[in-house]
Amino acid sequence: MGVHFHGFEKLVMRRLFLFGATETAEVADYYFSKQSDYTVEAFVVDDGFASSTSLAGKSVVSFTEYERDLREEEDYFFVAIGYSKLNRARAEKFLFLKNRGIRLASFVSPEASVADNVQIGLNVMVLEKNTLQPFSLIGDNVVIWSGNHLGHHSTVGNHVFISSGVVIAGHSKIEPFCFLGVNSSIINGSTIGENSVVGAGVNVAEDVPAYSAIVRGQRDKVIPGGARGIL
Repeated sequence: MGVHFHGFEKLVMRRLFLFGATETAEVADYYFSKQSDYTVEAFVVDDGFASSTSLAGKSVVSFTEYERDLREEEDYFFVAIGYSKLNRARAEKFLFLKNRGIRLASFVSPEASVADNVQIGLNVMVLEKNTLQPFSLIGDNVVIWSGNHLGHHSTVGNHVFISSGVVIAGHSKIEPFCFLGVNSSIINGSTIGENSVVGAGVNVAEDVPAYSAIVRGQRDKVIPGGARGIL
């Protein structure tokens, strides 16, 4: 699953490049540098998009510059982009790298509780204090920020962003390109349709159709099609 952490001892070192040069990339650099066996070499951006030459003490280079020093046997990438355009910006770079045959790394914090049969895809980041229960599945290009609960037999689809304090009860399904806000909760067995936004503090107790926005109020409200304006 691309995660190779053993205590706090770094073993075989591999070169890691972070696609992106924002605060999200800076956070990814912190975790990969301190709690993985990857060596973060540089931040990579699209040609002509470098706003500075360095970040967190490392170089910011264009993808063309990276290709001049390509080492196929050593190199990995992690797409360190947030949830812009409902994760589409991150998905675009993920697919670009994957289609070029570039290997993609994942990170699971040593402070996360992960059952040994959880399936985790490519380019996934799971930060500290998360609980991932048995028989759950996480797709590709997923970010799970700090302090969440993923219940047993649940599925998180590709290109999803889960913020913090989120509870996803067992047998639930989060379809691709969703965003789950801080302290939201999904009742067991519920499905969140693709391209949906679950607002902060919202409690979802039923299936939600694709492209919905679920907002908090006296009674949490599902707005079908409400997420289309984000795309």
